[in-house]
Amino acid sequence: MDARHTPLQLAPEELERLALAEHLCPVFQPLFDRHLRAVTYEALMRVVDTQGTLLSLADYVAQMEFNGLISLADIKMAHQVGEVLRHVRLPSVSVNASLATLEHRLHAYVAALGPANLRCAQVIIEITETTPLVDARRLRACIEEVRAHGYLVALDDAKLGHPYGHPDLLNVARPDIVKIDGQFFHEALIDRRKRRHLECIVTATHGFGGTVVFEWIDTPARHEMAHEMGADWVQGFLFGRPRSLWPSSMRLDASRRPCGHRHCAIAQDMAHATDRQLAPVRGAILSNGARKIDSSCGDLNSLKNGQIPQSAS
Repeated sequence: MDARHTPLQLAPEELERLALAEHLCPVFQPLFDRHLRAVTYEALMRVVDTQGTLLSLADYVAQMEFNGLISLADIKMAHQVGEVLRHVRLPSVSVNASLATLEHRLHAYVAALGPANLRCAQVIIEITETTPLVDARRLRACIEEVRAHGYLVALDDAKLGHPYGHPDLLNVARPDIVKIDGQFFHEALIDRRKRRHLECIVTATHGFGGTVVFEWIDTPARHEMAHEMGADWVQGFLFGRPRSLWPSSMRLDASRRPCGHRHCAIAQDMAHATDRQLAPVRGAILSNGARKIDSSCGDLNSLKNGQIPQSAS
């Protein structure tokens, strides 16, 4: 998910509909190690409105972040993952959460993850890139607090143009896992400057013992290139598309459907959900708010007292 948009303020009635009327469903995609063993399954959020329409996830998250409601979505999603794992056993699961949720609602979020934690050998919390980040030390403190609850921590979508892709920040934050943004990886295959920066991210992560995940692995050639560039784990359509793990009887029977959908868009094959145009969130008027990061691999002086340079946030 790319936090390139800043939504306008929504009217109160639109916010209420956004917070309460939509329903969240997890779909799951496997991640594989170098021996092609499934090491974890990422729970990816899908948002369905009361009419059964699959909404644009990027628009939905941008609106929830902007309007201070993202914790509601993260906590609801954590509950849903636990519900799925009552019916399906996975060795490990990875769940996304906003930095805002982990900083301000950690105990509620951990409580919501409790059932998933009981049913998996390991739960990974992926900190999404959507909350503005201004202090690497705050991120480090958040990571340490999450670890204290027994979770591994991943930073999602590291790339040129975002603090998670800044090697200096990574050396301060020291997450367990760094996930390389898929589009950035694809661009790095044909852009030398981006490839050098990607290699710096990988070198920094391996330097403190972290695991590097490459996303959007969709061809054998890209799989091979990911390994050449230092991938420890890979994720992408080449190995498995996101799919629902609700038992089919529950997806098809509205009276037993735990997600709350009146009409279940997730009941059909989710394989093509990311390939088609999804409905935008109602009232979402977006504008480009992206800022560029320094293209270097990270000046030793670029993080002063833990502060992220203005160009990197």
